[in-house]
Parts: sequence; structure tokens; C-alpha cells
Amino acid sequence: MRKDNEIYTLFRKLKKAKNLQQFEVIKQISQEILDIEESAFIVFIEDNLSSEEDVELSAYIIEMIAKKKVKNTAGLILPLIKSQEPMLRCHVCGILGNCGDKTATEGLIDRLRNDKDANVRVVAAHALGRMGDTRALPDLAWSRDHDFSLDKDGWSVSTIAEKAIKEIGTRDLI
Repeated sequence: MRKDNEIYTLFRKLKKAKNLQQFEVIKQISQEILDIEESAFIVFIEDNLSSEEDVELSAYIIEMIAKKKVKNTAGLILPLIKSQEPMLRCHVCGILGNCGDKTATEGLIDRLRNDKDANVRVVAAHALGRMGDTRALPDLAWSRDHDFSLDKDGWSVSTIAEKAIKEIGTRDLI
């Protein structure tokens, strides 16, 4: 296992590779970071993720957290669901849906109902469907019936909310 401080060195290398757009190097360094002992990895994440200003780098870190399947994955990345950057909020919603941790349900519902960006609301609706938490059904139903905004690919929040409702397994609602 790697030493605690080695993750900081790897992270600096990751930043440099990202700035130089060396994608194969990014992939290699990301794997080296994933190989670090979990407790050192978590300490590093807790110390650095919320203060990282580079959105793309934050996205890489979020993906590493999900790939490593650390304890409390949702808890580590959930604070970023309120980032100022819509792209990062979308990414966080997608990762939370993939990890399936229902502790993220309230945060995803908040993004579904309150985010200004339709892209984020679409991804939040999809993530809620993937998670399968029935607590989301009333908010998904509201979005299905009232939010016809389109994301960048032309999907409406309403359409994705309807799909999420079906994915959760309830056809007739309220």
C-alpha cells in the first residue's frame, strides 16, 4: 500500500496531466490513486474535494470515489451537488444515481425541484429512477406534470421524470 503523502504527489501530477490534456497519463495516475489505501484516500478527499476549483478535476475525483466504492460514497460527493457549476452538479447527480445510495435521495430531489439548469434536473430525475427510492415519487410526479424544460440533448424534465416513475415501478400515482 502507498503512503498517505503519496496521494498528494499523484494529485499534483494529475493536475499537470489534465492541464496538458495527457489523457493516457490521467488514466494511469487515476489508477495509481485508486490503488492507495482507503483511509488515506478518504482523508485526502475530505481535505481537498470541496476546495478544488477546477471542475474537470473535481469530476475526475468524483469518478475515482465511485470506482473505489469507498464507504459513504454518497456522503463524500453529495456536498458538490450544490456547486456553482452546472456541469459538476450534473456529474454528481449521475454518479449518485449510479452508486444507488438512498442517502442521496433528498439532495437529488432538491436538484430536481430547485435547480435552475434543465440539464441538472434531467440527470437528477434519471438518477432518482435508477435509485428506486419511492420517496421521490411525489416530486417526480410534479416534474412530470409541470416541468417541460429541455436539456441540451432535447430531453424534457417531464419525459425523464415519467421514465423514472416507471423505473421505480409505480404506474398510477397520486
